[in-house]
Amino acid sequence: MDERDLTFVQTPRNWPRWPICRLVNRMQSVPRIGVLIERGVMGPEPIVYLVNMNDLMGEVDLNKLDKMEFDSFEDLLEDGWEVD
Repeated sequence: MDERDLTFVQTPRNWPRWPICRLVNRMQSVPRIGVLIERGVMGPEPIVYLVNMNDLMGEVDLNKLDKMEFDSFEDLLEDGWEVD
C-alpha cells in the first residue's frame, strides 16, 4: 500500500477536483476507473463509484451507479485502487 495514496484519499481538501477523487485499479488485465466522493458527503465508509469522472457532469443518481464499498481506506488501497 502506498502511504502517499492513503494520505491523499484521507484528505479531501487536497483533491484537485474536490469533492471527487479519481482512482484507477491496474490489478486486472484491463484497468478499471472509478471515483471516490468525500466521506463527509457520502458517509463514513469509502465507496468507489465505477464511473469516469467526466460522466458525472450534470445530475447523476449515484444510487444507480455500479460501486464497490470498503470498510476503510486501507481496504480500498489493498484492493488495488490508487489515485489517478
